Amino acid sequence: MKQPALTTLLILLLMPMNSQGDETYRAAKQYALERDGCGLDHGYNCVQQQEDDFIGIESDQRMVPGNYLKAWQLAVADFLEIEDIEPTQKDLKHYKFGFTESGDHYIVHFQALLLPEITEGEVTATIRGTYGLTMRYWINKRSMVIDKRLFYKT
Repeated sequence: MKQPALTTLLILLLMPMNSQGDETYRAAKQYALERDGCGLDHGYNCVQQQEDDFIGIESDQRMVPGNYLKAWQLAVADFLEIEDIEPTQKDLKHYKFGFTESGDHYIVHFQALLLPEITEGEVTATIRGTYGLTMRYWINKRSMVIDKRLFYKT
């Protein structure tokens, strides 16, 4: 797929937002960059883990159809090649992912995690800001080619 051209204006509009102020955003971003070793949720908190939790019908963890993962491979490969995104923003730990489909497309959604609010070194809430970029891909079911990539303002 040809890379969709991203203009400087579009990139500026899509950069992660930080409505709580620069210092709060810097502290939250630093915390997010250092956080690792578990499945992360909004606020960069570790999600509750239980082995085989994905098997239960009422589980927050889900089984994913194989064709969605074929679409996922295409979306991730494209995402990692976007030159206008900082390398650290491409770390998949900054995202949750959703999968669905329409009549002609598999849809892969990259949901950027909300940053944590840090008070006295502890996470107390989330702020309206992200480090990653929320975006969505539409992959044609027949050709398995990316038809559209859309960035969302967070």
